[in-house]
Amino acid sequence: MMKTRQKIMVDVSAETGHKGLTLDAKIAARKAKDPKFQQRMREAAKGFMPLTQTDDGKLTVTSLRIAAGLTQSELAQQTNSRQPNISALEAGQRDNPNRETMRLLCAALACDMNTLDMAIENSKAMLAQFNRQ
Repeated sequence: MMKTRQKIMVDVSAETGHKGLTLDAKIAARKAKDPKFQQRMREAAKGFMPLTQTDDGKLTVTSLRIAAGLTQSELAQQTNSRQPNISALEAGQRDNPNRETMRLLCAALACDMNTLDMAIENSKAMLAQFNRQ
């Protein structure tokens, strides 16, 4: 199994020229170089939007991030945070970012504090609903 994984990593690295980078980093590098690629990624992400909203269409942290055209890693970088913290926030597992992080999230996601607060609450509600099923 390990041999196959190494072969795949080598093949991907040879094709992209980004040896050792994660897929997220490779996408970010490509987005930085190619505006058309960035636009295609933004359009593709819109297709996932219904999957990131509550059953009644309310916004979540994930839907705000996708609308902003950012990956979790990019959002973490812009908010001086870490990707696992963004993941936990989106999953409704973390709901208490400090005030400075909230300000940076609002700037990166192009929303106000009330919208972000509601999105965090909606993310928590989705987690609770999932846990009840």
